[in-house]
Amino acid sequence: MNCYTVTFKPGFDEAEPIEKSVDEGSFITLESGMFSYAGHTLKGWVDEAGKGYDPDERVEIKSNKIFTAQWAKESGSESGSETGDNIQKLKKPFTVKSADGTEIPLELYLDITEKVSYNGMKHVPQGSKVNKSTADDIVVSVSGNILDYVDQSKTKIKVKNNKFVSASGKPAQVIISFKPNGKDKSIKKGIKEINKALKNDTELSFEIVPLDLSTVSNLTVKTNGKKTKVSKVNGEVMVSGTAKAVKLGKKDFTAEINADAGTVTLTGQGNCTGTATVPLS
Repeated sequence: MNCYTVTFKPGFDEAEPIEKSVDEGSFITLESGMFSYAGHTLKGWVDEAGKGYDPDERVEIKSNKIFTAQWAKESGSESGSETGDNIQKLKKPFTVKSADGTEIPLELYLDITEKVSYNGMKHVPQGSKVNKSTADDIVVSVSGNILDYVDQSKTKIKVKNNKFVSASGKPAQVIISFKPNGKDKSIKKGIKEINKALKNDTELSFEIVPLDLSTVSNLTVKTNGKKTKVSKVNGEVMVSGTAKAVKLGKKDFTAEINADAGTVTLTGQGNCTGTATVPLS
C-alpha cells in the first residue's frame, strides 16, 4: 500500500504548514480547528488544483495533496489578510448545449487574490509546487456547477506576467482550463469554448504592487572596495508562512551612503517603494 504526504497550509504568514503521512485510500478530515487566525473565520480549503472544500469535509487520499486554508475577515476586525479582505470574487455564467439540444446553464465562481507585493519571484497559486524562483502566495479557488461537467483532477491553472510589478493595462493574468468529462460531444465542445473565453478573460487577474523596503527583514548590502557604491541588496520576505530570500535588482533602488554613520539608506524605485536604512558592510 502506498503512503502519501498531505500538507496543510495555513493561508497566512504567522503559522507553519503541517504535514501528515496518509495511507492510500484513507480518508482525512479538513479540520476547521487546525489553524487559528485572529479576526478571521475559516471559510474552507482549496487544493493544489484549485478545487474548493468545506470546513471539516472528509476527503479520500489517492496521491500527495496540498490543502490551503481560506479565510474570511470577521466583521469589525481591524486586521487584514491576503486570503480575507484581499480577495476578488468573480462570477462567470455560461451556457452549453447537450446532444439533444437542451441548453444547460453553467456557473463558474472564482476567488482570486486582488493584490500581492513584488518579491523577486514568480507568483503562483497556493498549493503549487514551488522552488527558489516561485512564491505560492496567490489564492485561486474554483467552484460552481461547471465542476459537475469536468474532470476536476485535470483542471489546469496557469499564470502569466506574474513576476514584476504590473505595468499599466497589463496585470498578472490567471488562465484556467477544464477537461470535459462524460461522452456528450456537444457538451465537450461547449467546455472547449469556455476554455477559449477564459484564456482571453482579462478580469481573471491580479496586481503586483511594489515591495515596501521597510517590510524586508535581514536586509544586507554589498559595496565596492571603496564603499562608494552599492552593488547588491539582499533580504528576506515572508511567503505563505515561510521566509524566502529576495534579491533586489539595480534598478529597484537608489542608495545614499553615510560613511561617517556607517549606514546606507535605500530608497525604492521600479519594483520597490519605501525606504530602509541598513549597516554599511
